[in-house]
Amino acid sequence: MGPAFSTASGLSSNPTDAWPVVCMRELARRIMNNQVQLRGDFGVLSNEDPPKSFCEQTRFAGWLFAAPQNEQHRCVLSNGTTVKLYQLFPLYAEEIILQRDKGFAALIEQVEKHGLPNGVEEGRAPLVSF
Repeated sequence: MGPAFSTASGLSSNPTDAWPVVCMRELARRIMNNQVQLRGDFGVLSNEDPPKSFCEQTRFAGWLFAAPQNEQHRCVLSNGTTVKLYQLFPLYAEEIILQRDKGFAALIEQVEKHGLPNGVEEGRAPLVSF
């Protein structure tokens, strides 16, 4: 995804709480500037290669993105363009490495086996261990 995000100042008095907002804003900026493209209905975006945590306040190093397959997650603009509404799930470096080395199906198998929280859950157990 590019350089690690180093600050969350100005969004919260507690930087530990603000890093997700900083990261999502940066991701949105990069998508709007065509620096990142979400292709298809799902995929993984890594912060650097090899994956590096977004900032010192978290171990998360990338995102799993997914576009649910129902009409509630699509929006048709007045010009007829359809916009997909993606869900984002933060991933640890070892989860990104699993996807890179063994394929997306291997990561999804672990997601189905262990599940992912609906929100950002700092300290959750990684889906994989090496």
